[in-house]
Parts: sequence; structure tokens; C-alpha cells
Amino acid sequence: MSALPLTPARRDALTCAFALVLLAAPLWSLPLGLGERVHEYERAAVTVNGSTIEYATEIDDTPDHTPISDEIGCSGDFDTRICAFESHLAANHSIPTEWQSRPDSSNYTSLPGRQRYRYVRVDGRIYEATYTTGDPTASGDETHNGLVRIYLAQKPVSPWETLEDVSIDADDVSPTVRTAARTGSANHTAAVEVPETPVRIDGGYYRVYESSVRERSALAGFFRVLLCIVAPAVGLGLLVSLRGRFRLTHVSQAGEQEE
Repeated sequence: MSALPLTPARRDALTCAFALVLLAAPLWSLPLGLGERVHEYERAAVTVNGSTIEYATEIDDTPDHTPISDEIGCSGDFDTRICAFESHLAANHSIPTEWQSRPDSSNYTSLPGRQRYRYVRVDGRIYEATYTTGDPTASGDETHNGLVRIYLAQKPVSPWETLEDVSIDADDVSPTVRTAARTGSANHTAAVEVPETPVRIDGGYYRVYESSVRERSALAGFFRVLLCIVAPAVGLGLLVSLRGRFRLTHVSQAGEQEE
């Protein structure tokens, strides 16, 4: 069976089809994952040192700007004003709040409103907020309707109990985070949700964090540019050239018919 002759019309049809394939290159190249970046995750061991909680590694190896837990204030980059305030409370001081209570009420464990953290790490210890009612006979404590002001203070707590309380079990995190907590590192082609607190696994506590984001490889980056930028540009150029040739052919044929 002989092959069909490649007439100008067939050549133009094949060129048009090829141009459309090139124009659609950004779409059909999506399954290849060439545009994806690799997110690297690592871990830092967290432990108890005396009466405080800290990273177990040397300071140069700990994650930059990453607090040990969002549930423990002053456990990362210090907010000077907040930590100075918490240090003041830890030194057996208390401050009045805007809340009031009956004089015979028991101590409160919390007050209405959102708390940024439950524990605080200052002066080498872990503290928890405590609330007490003031003395109704003291100046400034008496209020209307027989109520007295509630005061905010701090009390030291066990660092091991605190670490256990703020940590999250490995079964409750994503597989990528669990792998990083268990082996030390993991990667994924998309960003995953990382808990802002230590992960509890195999009897240890590890703070998982995103260490870097990189291209899959230099070759993948080259092909991504080739398929997403160069190929559509070439396809568009071919279609433009075909359009011009179609106009030339159409006008020529029309002139011949008039003669």
C-alpha cells in the first residue's frame, strides 16, 4: 500500500496540528510535575533541661525563628516586651485585670477571651497563668455590687508535664511530618501542614519545621521552561505563518477564478 502524497494542504494540516500540540504543552505537561517544587522538612529534638524546656541540639542547628511551641510563650525569638512582662509576673508579682468576681470565689484557671499561649518559659523555668481574687478591704480592690477584682499571676509547673501537654501524637499529623519526626528528614512536592508544637513519637519529642524549598532538579527546571514558554511560542508562530499562507492561497485562487 503506497503512502499518500504530502500535498501542500496536508502539510499545512499537519503543521496546524503540531502547532496546537505545542500551544497545549503547559496543559499536557502538568502530569509530569515539572513545575513542582520540593519542600524539605527536618526535625529538632526537644527535651527538658532542669526546670525548663529547650532544643536538645546546639544553637547553630536549631530552626531559625521557630518557637518550641506556640503554646509556650517566649520559647523562640523573644518578643522583648511580652517576655519582660511575663518575667515580672514570674517574680511573685501580680497585676489586676478588668474582670471581677465574688470575694468567696475559688481561683480561676482561665478567663474569657483568647489566650496567645498557655505556658511561658522565662528565667529558666516553665510557668502557667493563675488567677486570684483581690482583698475586698484593700484600696482599689473593692468594686460595685460586692465584687472584687481578679488578678493575674504566674505559678511554676513541671516541664515534663508541660511538654507532654503541648505535644501532639504522631498519629495525628500528616505522613510527611511523621516521617520527618521519626527519621530526621522528609520531603514532599507540595507544602504540608506542620504543627507549631513538638510531635511525640517513639518516646521522644521533635519539633518539625520546613527547612527549604527547591526545584526538583536543574533538568526539570529546563524542561519546564521549554514546555511552558518555548513550546507555546513556537506553536503560536507556526499558526501565524499558516494564517498568512492561507490568505495568500485564498487570494490567488480567487484571482484565477475571476480570469
